[in-house]
Amino acid sequence: MYINKSIILTLPIIILLLLGINSNSNEIEEPINKLIVREKKQSIRIVLSWGKKPKNLDAHLWFKDIHLFYNGINGRRSGLYSSIDRDDIDSYGPETLTISQVVAGEKYIYAVHDYTNKTNIHSKQLSFSDARIYIYKYYSNKPIKIYYIPRNKTGNIWFVFYIDERGDFIEINKFYSTNSDSGDILPILIENNQQK
Repeated sequence: MYINKSIILTLPIIILLLLGINSNSNEIEEPINKLIVREKKQSIRIVLSWGKKPKNLDAHLWFKDIHLFYNGINGRRSGLYSSIDRDDIDSYGPETLTISQVVAGEKYIYAVHDYTNKTNIHSKQLSFSDARIYIYKYYSNKPIKIYYIPRNKTGNIWFVFYIDERGDFIEINKFYSTNSDSGDILPILIENNQQK
């Protein structure tokens, strides 16, 4: 049987393209530290991807009076629109949150919760998950910003970043622990970051 080697070599790239994954994932469209929110409909997608373990990581986003996560599929208050487009519970992701209209003057807080180890406050599995956060302008397929999880950290919450009222990306990159499975981890983040 004859096997064409060029097909075998290009097959992984074709699969990645079909899945919508950029084979050069470190390539960034235009690295930014500021999101320009003057446009009427500036929108972004925040995509969480990770490895095989832990099986279930959950993305959380807070702004105004909205907490967007697996249990809060849609949020619409005072003309602010957001959605969780995909909640992955069996490894790898992606888990995608979309803010369809980013509003100047609003603060957006983003964190990842290790739901698999939700009650294990001494777990390090989250930090060994190879989690990555990709931020895209809504209609782009190249990220404008990428965050990589630090390794060998204790905690089941990764407070990744927030977008401040001026549109600046503020990297936090800290770990915290909770023994709660409620999904409401914002009080922990606020309590431990009051100086921010």
